[in-house]
Amino acid sequence: MTGLIRRTFVALDEEIFKSLYVALIRPHLEYANQPRRHCEMTIYNLYLFDRDGQLLYYAEWTRKKQSGMTKDEEAKLMYGMIFSMKSFVTKVSPVDLREGYMSYATNKYCLNLYETPSKLKFVLNTDTHAQGIKELLHQLYTQVYVEYVVFNPLCSLNKPIESELFATKLDEVVKQSPAYASRPA
Repeated sequence: MTGLIRRTFVALDEEIFKSLYVALIRPHLEYANQPRRHCEMTIYNLYLFDRDGQLLYYAEWTRKKQSGMTKDEEAKLMYGMIFSMKSFVTKVSPVDLREGYMSYATNKYCLNLYETPSKLKFVLNTDTHAQGIKELLHQLYTQVYVEYVVFNPLCSLNKPIESELFATKLDEVVKQSPAYASRPA
């Protein structure tokens, strides 16, 4: 009797294994052997707000859809959303959020928020595959904003930024970022 039971379990194990293989493993192997399609990682746009919610600067790179409202209306809506999101996350988070970086992702885009110690807010909308955004936002603050706005006597702090040098350097840093370039999936 024991031999019959053992053979039955072995046969069942083989059948279960085959079923699992067909259902779970084979599709992944077939997918892995397919030629790779290119997936574009990109950066859509950037908002820079002061501590009071005033839009200091806006830049756009590969934005695919326009909102249908003015830039000022869109900026107010964006600031209201990040203000509410930050307030909500601060209240429900089990840990203290002193890092200054937050992000959320949908199936279409990722919103990244970097808040400096002086309460400047850099909001960068990216593709969901973009990586290294926290470092990029920190770099935009330290190497672009501080260098070309704070240290520039012609730029007034807490006023919209009109410096061509700032705009050029910001564009250069963003376009050199790995998050901006295309890569295989």
